[in-house]
Amino acid sequence: KYFDYPLKPSNAIFGLGILTTLKILSDYGTEKIKKLFRPAEITSLEDWVVNQFGRAMFNLYFKQYSEKVWGIACSRISAEWVAKRIQGLSLGVAIKNAFFKVSGKGLPTLADNFLYPALGIGRISERLRDAIDTKGHVKTSTRVERLYHSNFKIEGALMKNCDGTYQISGHQFISSIPMPALVKMLEPEAPADVLDAACKLKYRDLVVVAVMINRERVTDQTWIYIPERKIALGRIHEPKNWSEKMAPPGKTLLVAEHFCFEGDNTWSMEDKQLLDVTSQCLAKLGFIKENEVVDGVVVRVPKAYPLLEVGYKEHYGIIRDYLSRFQNLHVIGRSGTFRYLNMDHAIQAGIETAGEILEMKNSARS
Repeated sequence: KYFDYPLKPSNAIFGLGILTTLKILSDYGTEKIKKLFRPAEITSLEDWVVNQFGRAMFNLYFKQYSEKVWGIACSRISAEWVAKRIQGLSLGVAIKNAFFKVSGKGLPTLADNFLYPALGIGRISERLRDAIDTKGHVKTSTRVERLYHSNFKIEGALMKNCDGTYQISGHQFISSIPMPALVKMLEPEAPADVLDAACKLKYRDLVVVAVMINRERVTDQTWIYIPERKIALGRIHEPKNWSEKMAPPGKTLLVAEHFCFEGDNTWSMEDKQLLDVTSQCLAKLGFIKENEVVDGVVVRVPKAYPLLEVGYKEHYGIIRDYLSRFQNLHVIGRSGTFRYLNMDHAIQAGIETAGEILEMKNSARS
């Protein structure tokens, strides 16, 4: 069954059935009444969702999908993640938005449309590279091995590529390197408590499997979320629904996301097996027939999402406070800041960081 997001009353009532719908509304009402007498203590994702949507809705949808995404129990996932991810949303707001569209106006989580480059999101990086290359040079296939510093100022970096290692220097350093890895690159070494905290921050990894289908179009959806545990993949999208140029004429792509931990069975699977598993899941869900798959590719994304476990803030705070002492180090991005940023927020933060650096440069000149 499909359930619309944002919520549509007829879809919810007929999809879930009257009794289940009434149970959801009853549980939500119970939570609202409880809050009048005793404010809920919100620590975990489970606490937050039950408080905002009721126990029935939590068990029906949020529990399975959240545990599939994060690989741990909802009681261990920090409430901060879900509170920011669906900021301002509750069952009451969702219902109001379903009947009165204006009620959800201004809530990013209820957005009806968004902008997308005709040739894919990678065009943003390509255009940035082209602009930088007019006055500088973008080095790819190059790793940062060490960051040299003195008196809380980064002085240079040791780089490594296929030709060997070399050093660079600079005035300002912008890093989207995963926060724990960044700390471990510093030379002289970071204090013991900072290194210890870095070992305790974890990430959730991702395997993306794209299969090309010998068909013009499969769905008319933006994203499709699949909470069931028995289905290996967690989310599907069809890039051609975002831009006609995202697949060859007469063909389309289905992109499936498999949430995992680096080194587990999913991550370690051979590409062919991952393509087969994905094709079988898509066929089982009724999207395609397996013989319609004509090609495919697998991309592994390490440290795709910061894993915000209950209690993570203590370790995060130690690292953040230490890194903030560096005068010319600017930490950005989802992995770099260890914050669950949406893409638009990450882009905005990057623009703001660039503005701050330019402002410092102009101030130094005057």
